[in-house]
Amino acid sequence: MLSFAVSLAERKGATLPRGCKSSISVCRAFLATHAGPRAPQEGNADQSGDRRTPSAAMLSYARSLAEQRGITCPPEAETDFDACRRFLDAHATRPQRGSETLSSGAAKTREPAGRGKRRGGAAPTTRKIAARRRA
Repeated sequence: MLSFAVSLAERKGATLPRGCKSSISVCRAFLATHAGPRAPQEGNADQSGDRRTPSAAMLSYARSLAEQRGITCPPEAETDFDACRRFLDAHATRPQRGSETLSSGAAKTREPAGRGKRRGGAAPTTRKIAARRRA
């Protein structure tokens, strides 16, 4: 906020009021008088009063899901983001975490880092290491 106030003062040729750099309320008052109202942020339905529409991907997935399940896609799901999301949440199945299994039925495992096979064969034994040190 302070950097915006400094750049705004430079652009408009205004001087920053005393305490602007140390007090947020003074800085906010300066910005309120010189910067004007904030522009509404894109995608924020609460401030703009408009309802968000679902994306093309959401609509496509909702339609294909409805067709697979043999149900109809509600008409409000095509115009209202929240209605489309509720429909997808209610009818889409998600895989449960931790239930990944291999085709043989054994659970997937992963070796810890650094414990895999070495390129040069087996790990050297302590005798071989001691012999190298002596040589």
